[in-house]
Amino acid sequence: MWYKDHRGPTVERALRRASSFADGSQNGGVGNFTVRLASGTIGLLGALNDTIGRLETLTVILISLVIFAVTTFIYRSFTAGLLLAVISNTAYLITSAIMYHLEIGLDVNTLPIGAVGMGIGIDYNIYLMSRMCEEYRINPDYSKLIPASIFTTGKAIFFTATTMVVGIILWYFMSSLRFQAEMGLLLSAVMIAHVILALFFQSAFMLILQPKFIQKGLFFERRR
Repeated sequence: MWYKDHRGPTVERALRRASSFADGSQNGGVGNFTVRLASGTIGLLGALNDTIGRLETLTVILISLVIFAVTTFIYRSFTAGLLLAVISNTAYLITSAIMYHLEIGLDVNTLPIGAVGMGIGIDYNIYLMSRMCEEYRINPDYSKLIPASIFTTGKAIFFTATTMVVGIILWYFMSSLRFQAEMGLLLSAVMIAHVILALFFQSAFMLILQPKFIQKGLFFERRR
């Protein structure tokens, strides 16, 4: 059978109808045989989507743990690790909301994109955090070091992300390949989310709470 697309809802609907037919054939008592779902493109996609759906939470948790462990080690603070892990998960939730709004299903193509996006996007937050630690050595006044960090590293983050997003987002509008189009949209969304969270949420958090870990500096920082 031919289907209009291989999106998640289409695959689920096809498998649901096939399962209903199989159950009806067995319950009808016609002959001594058993009807089971076999293979085919739709069947394989359905199995992949089921597996991905079960492993999505585990994948996000593992990525978050890696981000938490690495950043905790770098900044020598559980607070820093927790903050960056929360930011990364918030960006992933924003991307998931965009996927839901645009009816982009979670499948073998979109899950790796979201995972890669979390790893790429968190770089911007680490850059800004590291700059704040360096600025503290120059001027320990939070009301001055945070704007200084934003107008130096923050500007570089903004221009770098803009350059990448402008190039990638064009895939969504110009590519006839569904995978490439969705990849362009989702990578752009997760990077934009990380930039906004870094320049606004992360900066506001540092200014309001003034965490002590920023005074320690980086683990690899050369001591004077």
